[in-house]
Amino acid sequence: MSKRTDHESRAFAVLQSANPARVEDIRRELDEERVAVALAHARAVLDCNHQIDVGRRADRAGGRAPGNTRRVRLVRAAAVAMALVLTGLLAVLPGGGAPARAQRVLNAAASIAAAQPATAPGPGAYTYLKQRRGLIGGPSETVEWWIAADGSGRMRRTGAPAIGVWSLADGRMRRLRATLEGRDRAARDATFGPGRFAEFYEKVNPGVLDGRIDELPTDPKALDAVLRPKLGRALDFNPDPSAQSLQMLQLLEEILANPLASPKLRSAVYEIAAGLESVEISEHATDPIGRPATAIALCSAAIPARYEVFFDSATSATLGTREVHSAPCDEARSHRSSGLIGYNVYLKQGTANSIHEHP
Repeated sequence: MSKRTDHESRAFAVLQSANPARVEDIRRELDEERVAVALAHARAVLDCNHQIDVGRRADRAGGRAPGNTRRVRLVRAAAVAMALVLTGLLAVLPGGGAPARAQRVLNAAASIAAAQPATAPGPGAYTYLKQRRGLIGGPSETVEWWIAADGSGRMRRTGAPAIGVWSLADGRMRRLRATLEGRDRAARDATFGPGRFAEFYEKVNPGVLDGRIDELPTDPKALDAVLRPKLGRALDFNPDPSAQSLQMLQLLEEILANPLASPKLRSAVYEIAAGLESVEISEHATDPIGRPATAIALCSAAIPARYEVFFDSATSATLGTREVHSAPCDEARSHRSSGLIGYNVYLKQGTANSIHEHP
């Protein structure tokens, strides 16, 4: 087999692994020009992997271990290449409809997430996260986190806090958002000792998991089996079947947003999201502060709300969420601002050398 033919065969293998369709079906249904486009994207992944191998061999030949900066740069390059091939697939693969397209987009995000570098900071370093949350056009607060590998660190809050508030109306629980003056659930600036990150994180970002994700399995099926009973035991759980997918998406986003979520765990979350009933995908959306994003969305007339999760398709990084308390989902106005809008965006994430520095 020639080198060119072997390269093409491996490129088709990349296509097959990223899409549920059989390769032979792709060959039959795509014309030559579209096949060439898809193969070009697939080859980008192979070429990037080759560059990583060359870099590692060069490091070994020079008698030194690969540096963290070089390694992170190469891994990120591989993730970008994978994003390109998967984006290319979505543009050229045949048919499938909205559910199949949503599945492909989210499975692509799962592959990209799994390729990301480990998130745990090194000795003496801290994972840094800056988030903003509030009401669109209303009050908001900014929260900064510095988290060490042992779960110690610092939390700093500025601005007016906006938190979730539940009320009973028409016999149904409805969540609203409001500003509480002088009744913060967490300190404005505090340091915390080893193992206490989850405790502080839950006070700022209350959820079903209480900020604890370290014991969650990274296998998608096992993770789904753990999360669904937890969701059913939540105080604000809505048993209406039409609300299940939306509530599950909110729970999955709890994991994606947690700065300590590992690449494999985040990958499993995207795979579960791909299987949610009625899940919608918008590849040309903008997040609540105007950044280009891919949006995962679900709507439920039983709550009623439309919930959106925004992420960067090139890296799988979570950019934020938006929740609209809207009209019924089958009405056009339910996709617009027909109710209170709460949002949470993640402005910056990186590594800092102390709890008083920024990346």
